[in-house]
Amino acid sequence: MNAPQERPLRTLREFVWGQTDPFKAFPKKPSEPPRQGWYSDHPVFEHLISTKRPKRLVEVGSLFGGSAVHIAKLLEKHDLDAELTCVDTFLGSRETFFEHRAAREQMLSVGRYHFFDEFLGNVERAGVSRMINPFVQTSTNAARIFAELGVQFDFIYLDASHEYLDVLCDLRLWYPLLAPGGVLVGDDFEDPWFGIIRAAMEFADEVGRPLQLSKAFASSPAGGRENTKFMLTAA
Repeated sequence: MNAPQERPLRTLREFVWGQTDPFKAFPKKPSEPPRQGWYSDHPVFEHLISTKRPKRLVEVGSLFGGSAVHIAKLLEKHDLDAELTCVDTFLGSRETFFEHRAAREQMLSVGRYHFFDEFLGNVERAGVSRMINPFVQTSTNAARIFAELGVQFDFIYLDASHEYLDVLCDLRLWYPLLAPGGVLVGDDFEDPWFGIIRAAMEFADEVGRPLQLSKAFASSPAGGRENTKFMLTAA
């Protein structure tokens, strides 16, 4: 059952933050040197933004903000009055503990994680903070909150946990939040992320929708290469 609203919800940032500006209220620590996003410049983003012209977007899994900044700049480029909500705990993932231990230990040496500080700093440095609404939540809680509000999205980008059960859960919770004509894009449908491949294929069968793939060259901190995104359109 949708939660009653006293008046129409103009922006999700208004719902999440009220009159507070998160880019002024919290410490900001832009990444130094600037971090490059992982395949965030994949051409599928511009294709979908230029053709579908979404107004309400959500990114599930943002961390340092590389793809969020890229998407926001595309929204500006195509003259869209749009809002991108970025859902993340800003605590990192499994890889943070096993593959990026040096960065984790450096942050803990000052007493806390500062992923959120870096996200805010990177977004502000890029000049796109007015378009971005950070939502410090788990993917499951955020999806349930938006479902209760009756919110729908024109564009959903899933780039959170890459574990099979987590991806399947995210698909089951977020896909129903697509607006008519909307599209869900998932990251890393490729080796070695076989959990993503399995979850996406199973979910597509579950909802009876065709799974579309977009493979193209994109950049990353490890160098450019082909990267594959998967897509599901609204039923």
